[in-house]
Amino acid sequence: MMRGKAILAGLFILSQAIHPGVRAENHVPLALAGPESIRWEQEANLFLKVPGLHITSKDVDEKLKDAWLRFSGQNQDGDISSRTIMLDAADSSLAFADVNAGSPDNNWEGVRACTEGQGWALMIAVQMNDKPMFDKLWRFTKKYMQIKSFDPNTRRGAYFAWQVLPQKKGGAILKNPNDGPAPDGEIWISSALTCAAGRWGNEGPIRYLDEAHAIESTMLHIDEWNGYKQNPDGSYQGQVDMVKMFQNLQVCFIPGVYPMGPQKVSAHCISDPSYCLPAFFELFARTGPEADRNIWHEIALHARRTYLPRALGQSDDSPNDNKKTGVSPYLTLLDGTQYDAQPESGHTSSGDGLRTPSNVGMDYLWWSDGSRDFTFHEKFSNKFLSFLADPTITNPGMNISPFKEGSGFPYDYKRFWYGIYYTSGSDWIIRNKPESQGNNSSNHNEASTGMNAVLAHAASIDARWKFVEELWGAHQPRRSINGSPRTYGEPYWDGNLYLLGLIETAGRMRPWMLTGATFR
Repeated sequence: MMRGKAILAGLFILSQAIHPGVRAENHVPLALAGPESIRWEQEANLFLKVPGLHITSKDVDEKLKDAWLRFSGQNQDGDISSRTIMLDAADSSLAFADVNAGSPDNNWEGVRACTEGQGWALMIAVQMNDKPMFDKLWRFTKKYMQIKSFDPNTRRGAYFAWQVLPQKKGGAILKNPNDGPAPDGEIWISSALTCAAGRWGNEGPIRYLDEAHAIESTMLHIDEWNGYKQNPDGSYQGQVDMVKMFQNLQVCFIPGVYPMGPQKVSAHCISDPSYCLPAFFELFARTGPEADRNIWHEIALHARRTYLPRALGQSDDSPNDNKKTGVSPYLTLLDGTQYDAQPESGHTSSGDGLRTPSNVGMDYLWWSDGSRDFTFHEKFSNKFLSFLADPTITNPGMNISPFKEGSGFPYDYKRFWYGIYYTSGSDWIIRNKPESQGNNSSNHNEASTGMNAVLAHAASIDARWKFVEELWGAHQPRRSINGSPRTYGEPYWDGNLYLLGLIETAGRMRPWMLTGATFR
């Protein structure tokens, strides 16, 4: 199961035939069109491999195109129920992902943009090859969210304010003047910019890779730029503002120094497993500023070898209660130990934890080379998908039916149980009641469906195909229109994760890289 690196190696051989004389360390074939792209499609598109469904590449193309057009508001049929990306009210060259998607139709009440949503939308846009929409999203992000754009005297480098409020008459304001970064935003945004440079080049009005490098450098070096000093225990000396995002090689929850939870652990000493994206860390190791490439590679290895196995209960030394489930906690300490920084946040998946499975599957898709660094991925994927297929593994008395063959297609979420749950699997946050199943957005059915299916890239159990099949049969999330009943989740959270899941499961999430990247 050496899919990721084997695909890359095969593509490189093909590209050398097409471009003779190009040095290996200066050429990345995924950024090229032609036979190598076809090879990736054949190897990585899981929808084509689902037993008995006979899905074609054309089917996948059409599904992804339709979902993207509806998500970005570019469909022509007048249905805006799935629209998440909105244009700035005064400047149509700017766009943002609305957290309360569709709210501009309701007098702009509750309109909010977050860096996580901008990062997701940017990545989806580049993977869907929509440069005009990508540029609109980036212009808004840089103008209204990147702190140095509105405060040139800031000590926060290229960090972003994690949330802003777009205005009815155009533009955006800070929701909280002191808002700093949420690391997942910076990681997704810089990864999307890197892929944009790889796909469209770095010469033009927007120098994508230069912008990515500024963010990546801030994440690693803001401490030294500002002269911050750390004690041996990780605490900071004196008065500090926002600090580096990676502490002991692990991404932190908030790069700020203030206590959280009953043990008063500082925010910079807490982590969020869904922020841990080794696929992107490895991308930075190959495309980032040359002086930082080794540290990014160490960060990627730490994620694969140490943090994720401990946090997800799949290492021998994990102290966590998710060994039988693989359920991702919302928050942990930097070493992966569950920590309740907020009530039960270390012992529930919460919303963020629903994203973690795809981080594992995508890392396997992009970079797996069959080495020991990727044995965790298969172990975790099999454990977690087996638990979801039959949650009575951990709770025999649970009133929920395990997966059974022949339950029908398309699906209505009556076989798998999705939503927010305890890491131990001992009980569900949302009980197994009829009113809690099916079309209830609080379960995040579509979000979980998208994220879980990506694990089929790394899994080896037969049940993996049922999760891919379930995603293919799921409905695109949409909001209620004109008082009609809400159906199929909601466009922002569920819509983003559903669409990302489609793209990743289809193998269309690719590490586009400019010439100059290196193969390790």
